[in-house]
Amino acid sequence: MNCDSFEKKLDLYVENQLQKEMKKLMDEHVVQCESCRKLYEEEKELDEILNKSLSFEDVDFKSSRAEIINSIDKNRYKKGYKNNIKYHLIKNKRKYTIAASFVLMITSVALMKEHFSYFSTASKSENAVAMEKEDKSLSIIAQDKKTGAVGFGKKASSVALYDAAGANNISNILVNMSKSYSAINLIETSAENSKDALSKGKSKVKASPSGKYQTYVAGMGSDLDKEGAGILVIKDNKSNSTKYYNVSTVNAKDISPLYLEWYDDNILLIVVNGKVTGGGSVYAIDVNRGNTVLVYGSNTPLEKVTSITVSSDKIQLSLIKYTDSNMNSYTNIEKTIGLHIDQANILLSSSVKNDEYMKLMDYNSLLNEESSLSNADILAGGLKIDNLRISKSKIVSKPTYVDRIVTISDDDFSEYIKILGLSSVKVYGVESLTEDKKNSLYQMVVLGKESEATPWKIYYAYILPQGYICKYQQ
Repeated sequence: MNCDSFEKKLDLYVENQLQKEMKKLMDEHVVQCESCRKLYEEEKELDEILNKSLSFEDVDFKSSRAEIINSIDKNRYKKGYKNNIKYHLIKNKRKYTIAASFVLMITSVALMKEHFSYFSTASKSENAVAMEKEDKSLSIIAQDKKTGAVGFGKKASSVALYDAAGANNISNILVNMSKSYSAINLIETSAENSKDALSKGKSKVKASPSGKYQTYVAGMGSDLDKEGAGILVIKDNKSNSTKYYNVSTVNAKDISPLYLEWYDDNILLIVVNGKVTGGGSVYAIDVNRGNTVLVYGSNTPLEKVTSITVSSDKIQLSLIKYTDSNMNSYTNIEKTIGLHIDQANILLSSSVKNDEYMKLMDYNSLLNEESSLSNADILAGGLKIDNLRISKSKIVSKPTYVDRIVTISDDDFSEYIKILGLSSVKVYGVESLTEDKKNSLYQMVVLGKESEATPWKIYYAYILPQGYICKYQQ
C-alpha cells in the first residue's frame, strides 16, 4: 500500500469501517510509514476532540465523522488548529447535531451504574493478528412520554425506558457502540533496547501465586507516576529468563502499563492507558498461550480502573470517576465482580441438568452453522446470528467447541437488563476452542427469561477484543 491509498482510506480506518483485508494492509502501512502514522495519530486525536466537543455529560453522539470534519475549513485553523476546531465544534454544536441526525443516548449511572466488558482468559488468534473489536455500551433513547420527542440531557424515566426498549430490542440497545476499546499487543524487545527504561527505575515486583513468574514495569519510576511508555518485564523463574515488552494497541500506538496483578500462575491482569494519570482499562495476558483479551473497560472516558485485587472467586476493582470534563476532580469507587470458572465437559457430564449451559452449547452450534434448531429457539432481543458469524470469522474461521464457562456475577448490570423487560438474567464468559486447540474465541453472553415460565434465551453476545504476544525479531 502507498501513502496516497492510505490517506484515501484514512477516514474509514479511523472509524473502523474497513473490510478485514484492507484493514490488515492499513495496519501494516501505519507501522512501517512514520509520516502516515503521524497523520493517523492526528486524525485519531481530532476524532477524540470531535466526540468530546459534541457531547453532553450524559450524551453520546454517533454519526458520520467525515461529514463533519470535511465541512470545517482546516486552513482557517492552521495555527493551533486542533484547539480552534474544538472551539468551532462547540460553537456550532447544535447545527451539527441537527444536520447529521445524531441520536441522543443516555448512560445514566442511576439506571445502569456504568457498563463494562467482563473477565475472560486470553487466547491466540488464528492468524496471530490482533483484531480490534467494538465495545458494546449500554444506552437508551430518552423520549418525552407525551410527545415522543427526543430531548437533550434528559434522564429517561423507567416508563420511558420500557417504551423505548422492551425485551424484543435488548440486543439493539446493548449494541450501540462507543468504539472506545482496542485489543492490545505485547511486542517483545531486547534487553539492549530496554536499557533506557530500566535506568529510569522499576515498579514493585509482583510474583505469581506459586512464584513461577515475576513481573514489573520499567521506565515509569517506582510509583509508576512518570510520563512515558513503560516496558512490561516478565521473568520466568524456572528457566531464569527475562523478557521485555512494549505494550501497544492494534493501531501501533504505544500505551503504558499502570498496574499489574496476577490472576493465577499463567494469567496476568494489567491496567493500561495512553497517559500516566487517571487509570485505564483492564486486560488479561495469558503468558503460556501468548495472547491478550479485554477484561474490563468502562464505557466513559471519565471513569478508570486504578488497581485490582484478586481472590479465588472475585475481582475487586478500585476506580476513579472524574466529576468534571477537565479531569481535575474525582471520586473513588469500589466494584466487585464475582467469577466462577468451570470446564464445559464436566458441566455437561453432570447428572444435574442445567438449561443455561445447554443453551450456551446450542448457541455455539448455531454460530458454527451446525445446529438444526431455529434461531428463534436460541436467540431473542433482536440478536442477529449473521452479525455474530461475521465477527467470529475475523478471529477464527474454523468451527469451535465450548471449553470453559465463566459465571459472572454483577448485580448492577443484571438489574439494568431486567429494567428492559426480563425477569431473570445470567451473564457468562465463554471460551471456545478449535479442535486442534490452536485458536480461541472469547465472548460475553447474556441469557434471559421474560418470565419464569419461559425458557432461557440469549439476548446479547459480544466478542471481546483479543490481541497477542509477538516474539522479538532481530
